[in-house]
Amino acid sequence: MKARNFRIRDSVKRRRLVKKILFYSICALFLLAAALYFFIFSGGSIQKALLTGKRINILAIGVDSEKKVGRSDTILLISYNPGTKKAEVISIPRDTLIKVDSRGGIRMDKINHILPRKGLSFTVKTIEDMLEISIPYHIILDYRGFENIVDIIGGVPVYIPDPMKYTDRAQDLFINLPSGMQILDGKKALQFVRYRADRLGDIGRITRQHDFLRAVAIEVKKPSNYIVKSPKILRQIYKYTRTSLSFRDFIALSRIIFKISEKDINTVKIPGTPAYINGIDYWNIDKHAFKKMVEDIDRELSAAEKKRGPGRPVKVQILNGSGHEGIGLKIRNKFLSNRDMDIVEIGNADRFDYGTTLIISRTRDMDGARKVYDIIKQGDLVEKIDESLMVDVTVIIGGDFKL
Repeated sequence: MKARNFRIRDSVKRRRLVKKILFYSICALFLLAAALYFFIFSGGSIQKALLTGKRINILAIGVDSEKKVGRSDTILLISYNPGTKKAEVISIPRDTLIKVDSRGGIRMDKINHILPRKGLSFTVKTIEDMLEISIPYHIILDYRGFENIVDIIGGVPVYIPDPMKYTDRAQDLFINLPSGMQILDGKKALQFVRYRADRLGDIGRITRQHDFLRAVAIEVKKPSNYIVKSPKILRQIYKYTRTSLSFRDFIALSRIIFKISEKDINTVKIPGTPAYINGIDYWNIDKHAFKKMVEDIDRELSAAEKKRGPGRPVKVQILNGSGHEGIGLKIRNKFLSNRDMDIVEIGNADRFDYGTTLIISRTRDMDGARKVYDIIKQGDLVEKIDESLMVDVTVIIGGDFKL
């Protein structure tokens, strides 16, 4: 009888224990779900967009002053599609023509004037109305912040085809950059992205800014730049911006930047035409062309990915920029056993004083340039698109090349 009572009590205890375990397990799952919900949906709008696949639109504005009323020197719409993991960087020229309500009625103005005159909210609303899209986030960066961020990531390698020289004492602007491959620190990088004294003016400057952004995307993903990805360094970068993003969202955005391939970043400018009105130069947006551009962006990116097609060898052009006789043929021998490579030309570069070997991608797809680097194990990767050359990669042998 005692043994039976003991078994009954033991069975009751076991049932109670199972109920307790089940109860605490449900509580733990509930708390975990609540924590996950809080992490994603509380102050984490970027995380929510990543989870739902909603396109993320961010307005990035570079201002020419550390004051809050600085003029918009650079305006970029950054649009990321979590579904395709592709991004578009759309430049809005600073001379873009807009119409602004004033006491005397509607007046014409340049878009870079409205930030100091009307404020940030009006600027964002104007661009939203102009492009007919919603832009929930913004980042503002002044010149000093730009310089500091470039210095934090250790400088950015950029190839400058022609010397850049320009002086404007009124703007305290002094640009003096030699041609060639070089690593630009913060001050020199600012000179590079501000230069517009060539025949293309602001449109040429936009192209250089796009080139610089791609170079940054390549640089921050290098294994040697792992320190940039630490929360401590990201916090340092974050403090140089004025942004609607929480630090949590800023980290989420940084992770996108670190993961996205540069071939998945499509850089374009707002389509339009130059206009000269009442003695002032403007950029007049073609809204129909812009709408078509937005509709076609994802298709264009997909087509660019497939352009080279499966199984086609990488077409490589080898140019001697060092002056060492026969070096092109010697380097060609490194490719002979690789079926993925097709050496279509061996010749001389435009000059023989290249100090650094360059591996130049002539298409938006940097994979071919990376494969070339994996074979020769030296050289700086550069993107300079020129499809007229009918090659995927150009290798310019510099004086630093070691056989």
